[in-house]
Amino acid sequence: MPCDLVLISGKCVINESNLTGESVPVIKLPISASSNQNYNPSYEISKSNTLYSGSKLQQVLPDTFAIVTKTGYQTTKGNMIREILYPKQFIMVFMQDSFYFMWCMTLVTLFGFLLTIPHLLSFHYSHLELLFRALDLLTISIPPSLPAVLCSCVLFSIRRLSSQGIYCISPQRLSICGRI
Repeated sequence: MPCDLVLISGKCVINESNLTGESVPVIKLPISASSNQNYNPSYEISKSNTLYSGSKLQQVLPDTFAIVTKTGYQTTKGNMIREILYPKQFIMVFMQDSFYFMWCMTLVTLFGFLLTIPHLLSFHYSHLELLFRALDLLTISIPPSLPAVLCSCVLFSIRRLSSQGIYCISPQRLSICGRI
């Protein structure tokens, strides 16, 4: 089970590349007894005393002691795993705008069709032919391939990234990554 620790005494050198991406070893020092501040892992000053779960110890001095402060999903590594397993709902603005566009086009098409119904009835169109005309107009005004094109773009992006050894846990965010 992952756990975060706070150094009480001693000194150690660790590699936090698993969490931060930096491959430079970091020296962690114990909490000083003369410090007036209480330990809180969210404080910037306390980060030099905290051993995060997922980091690798490279050098530890003898008589080094630490206390467990967090376990499981409350740790830094556990929080990353929780975000991978249960990502936050993400709605892209472009997708919202495309659905808004499709609804607007549907309303415009239906309004235009309602205006042409009396003209079509004067030519003695049957109800079935009117229905087919309405469906034709909807098919023309709303691009039916829009969702398929968006989906295929994301699939091609995933395939290209995975061929380079990059794996994505949230495919919806790939189009935002293209802007970076």
